[in-house]
Amino acid sequence: MNMRCEQLLSVSLIFVGLLEFNSCRREPAAPVPVFLGASYGMTTEKARTALHGEGAQLLSYDDYVQVEAKSLIQELDFRPLYSEEVFYMPSIQLWSSRVEAKFTFTENLLTYITVYLQAVHQPSEAVVNLVDKELRSRYTFKGRTDSTEIPGAYTLKFLAEQSRKASFWVNLADKQEPILIIYFFDGSVLDARKRRIQERQQRALGPAKR
Repeated sequence: MNMRCEQLLSVSLIFVGLLEFNSCRREPAAPVPVFLGASYGMTTEKARTALHGEGAQLLSYDDYVQVEAKSLIQELDFRPLYSEEVFYMPSIQLWSSRVEAKFTFTENLLTYITVYLQAVHQPSEAVVNLVDKELRSRYTFKGRTDSTEIPGAYTLKFLAEQSRKASFWVNLADKQEPILIIYFFDGSVLDARKRRIQERQQRALGPAKR
């Protein structure tokens, strides 16, 4: 084999190798929407934009209670942690219900979503069955835990991709004011935050003496 053929063969092998390498590379996984297009790890502005695309808003608590004459979410004595911010979604129609939500951001990254439902067009039991079906189509059902304090109340637990969790609190004890709440949570975002804090602590005072 002459020199020119050897060079062409080498170039060809390199080219094929690059093609195989590129074909094996995977693009970073797109964020999985959790609720109304919002995904864990989104900043406040990105989450607000996602909700806007679904006809929903993300407001401060003061603005939220001005929009909602009788809000489903009561602030009570809740105070966010120093690194948390909480924003609220006024009511929209979803799952035959009036739906409002609370979005919790840790260091400006979305970590929790709490969704409150009030049945409107169907009985509460029908709404529970509908939401349960929707959750099971996206998460793995992990079981039911009955309340030891409220007879008949229970929590349905769901899991997806190890750290993505959902739970559905169902309390139909008071037929006039049933309580239906969905909790969405991702542990990986908080784990990443803990790692950043630990790394910051190690750097805070400079290198340790030897």
